[in-house]
Amino acid sequence: MDGQTFCSVARQGISKLQKAIHEHKKQKEAENISGACERFLLDLDKLSEPSNSNDPVNLQENFDYAALFVPFLAALELRNPKLTESALDSLHEFIAHGYLKDLNLRTDPPRSLAEVLVENVCGCSSIEDETVQMQVIRVLQASVMCEPSIVHGANLLQSVRTCFNLHLGSSSQANQTAAKAALSRMINAMMNRLEGLPASASRHVEDRGIPDLPASVPSTPEPAKSSQAGDFPAEHPEMPAPSPNGSHMNGSAAHTKTPEAEKVSEETDFKSVEERDVYEVFHRLCRLSMKYEVVDSWVKPDETMNMQSKMLSLELLLSMLDQSGPKFKGSAKFITCIKQQLCMSLLKNGVSPAPRVFKAALQVFVTLILNFKTHLKQEIGVFFTTIFLRILESPHSTYQQKTMVLQLLHSIFRDPQTVVDVFVNYDCDLKQVDIFAKMLNQLTRTVQSGSGASKDTGYFTPEQEFQLRSRGTDALVSMVESLMRFSKLVEKDFIWLETGEILPRSMAKNESSEGDLESSVDSRVGGESEDVDPVLKQKEHKTQLQQGIKAFNLKPKKGIEILTSSGHLKKEPQAIAAWFHNQPSLDKKAIGEYMGEPDEFNKAVLYAYVDMMSFANMTIDVAPSALEKESVSLQNLSANFSIMRSI
Repeated sequence: MDGQTFCSVARQGISKLQKAIHEHKKQKEAENISGACERFLLDLDKLSEPSNSNDPVNLQENFDYAALFVPFLAALELRNPKLTESALDSLHEFIAHGYLKDLNLRTDPPRSLAEVLVENVCGCSSIEDETVQMQVIRVLQASVMCEPSIVHGANLLQSVRTCFNLHLGSSSQANQTAAKAALSRMINAMMNRLEGLPASASRHVEDRGIPDLPASVPSTPEPAKSSQAGDFPAEHPEMPAPSPNGSHMNGSAAHTKTPEAEKVSEETDFKSVEERDVYEVFHRLCRLSMKYEVVDSWVKPDETMNMQSKMLSLELLLSMLDQSGPKFKGSAKFITCIKQQLCMSLLKNGVSPAPRVFKAALQVFVTLILNFKTHLKQEIGVFFTTIFLRILESPHSTYQQKTMVLQLLHSIFRDPQTVVDVFVNYDCDLKQVDIFAKMLNQLTRTVQSGSGASKDTGYFTPEQEFQLRSRGTDALVSMVESLMRFSKLVEKDFIWLETGEILPRSMAKNESSEGDLESSVDSRVGGESEDVDPVLKQKEHKTQLQQGIKAFNLKPKKGIEILTSSGHLKKEPQAIAAWFHNQPSLDKKAIGEYMGEPDEFNKAVLYAYVDMMSFANMTIDVAPSALEKESVSLQNLSANFSIMRSI
């Protein structure tokens, strides 16, 4: 560290602060600060004596340069706009030059420089002065991004929380924009440090393809209006809290205290402090994005502070997911948080009547399905069936909702691997809904009939109907093109034999002649074809089972015969009874009809079915209601139950 530069920067900062103190009307309040400035200058003069001028200054050995921050931090406690502005400007200069180090101040008990700095700077955010607020944002951003990083845990959370609230509550559009930009840079620094990259490194983020909203919906929210203009949310329920050890340098009470529920997790199983920091911020943003549900779409939710809070949370979550790397994606903690909290948030926001919230939720979902689909099979299936399909199917969904869902599908289906994964993981899985087939059918209906709304209602204009058909066509085309690209990739690596079997090209290159190739097929292709055949066999098995279920629901006895003859179901009373209990697609009336047949085999199925019903620990008034939920031949079930009780 250059001693001359340090001395120059320090003198400039002290001089600026002394000038502000001189202009301060109540100079007695600043006497202690003036004394601290004089003591620092004396120490600085000793450091700059001729005996030391020829050698580089080793600050850590010759000078307690943490003392440089003391008068400026003390000036912040006065909460005077002019003094605060001057002190914050100098603090930003010191941090930019790398003078913020992991040192303790001479307090009782000793406190870290970073902790006291963040606490005092965040406390100044309540000053209703635009210049001061801008300086607060600059200092907090510089503190979090400085290298080496020393702002962690509660201090980091408090920095994020303050910038978050300044974005929501500041009356200055410039400060709102600066606070949001600072949050983005903080998030970027945190994610880079987690992945072992420089804090200032930037990454490429792919376009998710969700269309922009019409001009009638503002892209940048106006400053939130409240009964107290310029006030900030004093305590945001889910945003980071101040340091638990919240006292000022002089021992006075802290500006804000930490609720017990907001303390930084004391878990010791985090692999690094960087992982803990990212987890704490991600966890809180997930919870924050679930709050403030919109009940009435006519109250212009896009203009409320609560809605801005939800939007900012979703945007920051999207930024974290976009910048996630191997350590984030490979951490069980983050995957669990995504499953338990982020997915729940998306389910709530995915049905929001506020277009901006709905769009933000879709953008996050696209990132999840493209980057985290291996961990979220069940959750992704729920999104497709409960949100996207329902929006496209319902004639009451808005034009914006349908448009954004179609654009989302177009974006997802542009990735060949994702298209194939959806088919294999859902349509070929016996326990999953045929999402690929349902999406294909629904897109086809959209192309053919548009919104599906009645023409008499005039719900959609002809132009909107045309746009929906056009976007549906785009989604279908992207799906087909992805399948074609995937098939070409397969053709590059495999040879399709006349027998229908598949042989890797690498195997073919190792053979010396066509005869050798043919002779090697029987001995080698079997093992390789098993990588492909099970998927096709599983899909065929599922199709046959679905056909059998359909036949059973129409004609129960014939359906059972089809399933037992094809090997999908054992012709045993216990097996059929268990199937009745475990197969949700069966028509309950068809089950009752089958078990009500007078044949001995059908009666055996009935007895087995009743034996599998458990009424243990049920009171007499609850048991009948449980029986009624089965909605099957109650007369036969009750009769059989009474017979067994009498035996």
